[in-house]
Parts: sequence; structure tokens; C-alpha cells
Amino acid sequence: VEARMGSLLLKQSLALFRVVLVLAGICHWNACIWWMIGQPASLITELMSPEAQASFKAMRHWTTVPRGSIGEEWTWLERRRSEQYTFCFYWTLGVMRTMPAEVTPENQPERVYVMVFMFFAFSAFAICVALITQTFFKFSERKRVFDDDMAQ
Repeated sequence: VEARMGSLLLKQSLALFRVVLVLAGICHWNACIWWMIGQPASLITELMSPEAQASFKAMRHWTTVPRGSIGEEWTWLERRRSEQYTFCFYWTLGVMRTMPAEVTPENQPERVYVMVFMFFAFSAFAICVALITQTFFKFSERKRVFDDDMAQ
């Protein structure tokens, strides 16, 4: 598609859009996986033996930790689905740059998953930032060349 376009601005805008779309895709998939890992029972636990399922269900999970003020406590399991998804997406974006303080892993499987994802996210986020920076440099280089041509 890009090869058929004549406009450099259009090409670079499409490249920038593609990077943002990939970043959003990574956030979506990790948000879904992070939600499943935080569930006492989920698709992941169905793959375990009955003993492992019982052990995993008995663990503390980030979705079951009481939050809020005393008398108005709630857990993420009790929130609306849209709020749960939005939070998981936000949390994933936060992990890609730092570690958000609102929710932390509560058990060993959650900690291991977050560590693995942080290594992946650091690399993916660095690549995305580099591609975005490269796109803006191309815009400014194009403008500089245009200004030099106009000055002659």
C-alpha cells in the first residue's frame, strides 16, 4: 500500500498509525491475559489438574483484593466489565513505561507473568518510540529540504 502512495506525508502518517495500532494491539492482548491470570478460575485454570486448580483458587489475586475506603470496599471482580477492561488496558500501558501502583501482583504466577511481560514490553515500547521518533525526523527532514529548495 505504501509503495503506491505518492505523498511522503501520507506514507509517514500511515507508518505512525501502524505503530500506534500495534501498540494498542499489544495493550489489548495483555489486558485480556492479565485479567485471566488474575481470576481465581479462568480458561488458564481449566488446563490445570484439580489439585492445582484448588491451590490456585485459594491464592490471593489482584482481582480479589479489597480496595476503596472502609465501609465502601470493592474488588475488581465486582466492577462492570467495561471498567475492568479499561483498567487492564491502562495498567498494561503503565507497565510498558513504569509499574503502576494501583495494582500489583499478589501471587507467584502473577509476579512471573508481570516480569516476563515487562521484559517484552520494554523492548516493544522502545521500538515503538524509536519508530515514532524516526517518523517525526522524516517529517522535519522533508520540511528542511523543502525550505532549502525554496531559499535557492
